[in-house]
Amino acid sequence: TLHAAGVYECPNTRVRSKVVMTNTPPNGAFRGFGAPQTLFAVELHWEKIADALGIDSLTLRRKNIFKLGSTTATGQNLIESVGAEECLEKTVKRSKYEAKRKQYDRWNANPRNSTWKGIGLSVCHHGAGFTGSGEVYLASRAGVALTKTGELIVLAASTEIGQGTNTMFTQIAGDALGVPASWLSVETPDTHKVPDSGPTVASRTCMIVGGLVNRAAHDLKRAFENEYGRVPLTPSDLKKAAAVLCQGTPARRFEVQFEKPAEVVWDDATYRGDAYGVYSYAAIVVDLEIDKLTCEVRVNNVTTAQDIGKALNPLLAEGQIIGGSTQGLGWALLEEPLYKDGAMINAQLTNYVIPTALDTPPFEVILVEKPYSRGPFGAKGLGELPMDIPGPAVAAAVKHATGRLIPTLPQTPERIARART
Repeated sequence: TLHAAGVYECPNTRVRSKVVMTNTPPNGAFRGFGAPQTLFAVELHWEKIADALGIDSLTLRRKNIFKLGSTTATGQNLIESVGAEECLEKTVKRSKYEAKRKQYDRWNANPRNSTWKGIGLSVCHHGAGFTGSGEVYLASRAGVALTKTGELIVLAASTEIGQGTNTMFTQIAGDALGVPASWLSVETPDTHKVPDSGPTVASRTCMIVGGLVNRAAHDLKRAFENEYGRVPLTPSDLKKAAAVLCQGTPARRFEVQFEKPAEVVWDDATYRGDAYGVYSYAAIVVDLEIDKLTCEVRVNNVTTAQDIGKALNPLLAEGQIIGGSTQGLGWALLEEPLYKDGAMINAQLTNYVIPTALDTPPFEVILVEKPYSRGPFGAKGLGELPMDIPGPAVAAAVKHATGRLIPTLPQTPERIARART
């Protein structure tokens, strides 16, 4: 619901949501948790509005896209870290979107060509952290520990599932302390050993939990300065400092709890106000080709710019973006659950096709940095953002190639063929 108006400022917005019961198996969250679906709908709605007005959808987006000072559908004033427009313009420029639109129009007008070519665009936002009062209710905690033998340990319940959480935590704590990240380790995320940092979901691990780790590390840094006279400079110096700070105890822990920023105001009863502390933003251009005979789609190139506040580890950030966008392309072109009598009938990887490395097209990734004052070193959320935008961009590119807007994913050869008849 909160993402359903898209990344555009419109003073006349009404969002109506319905909850319906289905007879299919229960579904769990999968990188986006409802936002990809609503953003797919609203982005295609903007394509239809542009057609009705007789203008290019890029022109329409440029007129209405969020900027600093814009107001969202919930009444939230965007007071900082708004990179939507920059993401759009960098993506359009790098992909040569406008020139290729004209080039592909000429290509598609020639009946002798064996393919249709299309290029499509989408832009989105994604809130970082839990919605509304969610983070207040969770009251997450995280910290760092110094053992008497001189070990520095990050204490957080967030789970490393391949996204680089442990690397990020050691970088945040190391930079806050002013010591190498290699001096730190991350404790097993077991709440018998670490404070409850909340679940590893909602694009919150870096901004929310990483922010807590940052604060705790600064508390330890102040303890070094006040009780030892300085931050240790060498591993042997760290052992000496640990002996002073721990005073014979096995370890000294520095833990902090989430505190709601004073400027964030949300009303759960009316669903009005600051739905999130901040949003991340992304734009994507998908360049594809469709075989006229088989209607098979080949993605030739993907260009995306994403505003994540601050890229704490650019390599990991690019990996997240490429991985999440590839998942989005799988949803857009390949993955279709089929049901019979309430049961999924293609629940094997032999007949539920997901993209592999061989299906991954060339990517051009642009990191846009609009630092958020409440995030660790300016960082915002990233995990879900890349999944939001490939679907509508693929549909827009298929529309450009074939002249048919298909409001359903995946855009399979069968659907494209039916739309052409």
